[in-house]
Amino acid sequence: DCAISAWCNQDGYEAYCAAHQETCPEPWCTRSGSASPSPPPTPPPTPPPTPPPAPPPSPGPSTGTCIMQRDCAISAWCNQDGYEAYCAAHQETCPEPWCTRSGSASPSPPPTPPPTPPPTPPPAPPPSPGPSTGTCIMQRDCAISAW
Repeated sequence: DCAISAWCNQDGYEAYCAAHQETCPEPWCTRSGSASPSPPPTPPPTPPPTPPPAPPPSPGPSTGTCIMQRDCAISAWCNQDGYEAYCAAHQETCPEPWCTRSGSASPSPPPTPPPTPPPTPPPAPPPSPGPSTGTCIMQRDCAISAW
């Protein structure tokens, strides 16, 4: 309706819609002969992030001061800043492999690493408009698209 929108006669939209026959993007385009616009797609729910595992306490009696584990064969975090303070703050539990007790007779074996969470799936492609019942043309109903 050109009385409502000056965009109703835009040749650019005719060409745009003609070039997008497969997706026919609404609200700028519509299928000729289509009864009503399709509702917007519902985004898939976002799964909550997996919380990191709680560090296990050291087995055996607590002897020595809890310090950062600097043996890189035992801890992949052996060179990371901040573990000195972390281990000092966890004297009671001294969580391995990040920390160890000073004066320990022998290092404990490295723990089994936690499982790696699966990657976040890519967003779902937009739903197809259903059976193609016409040619993709410019949407001229201004109640649906002001463009």
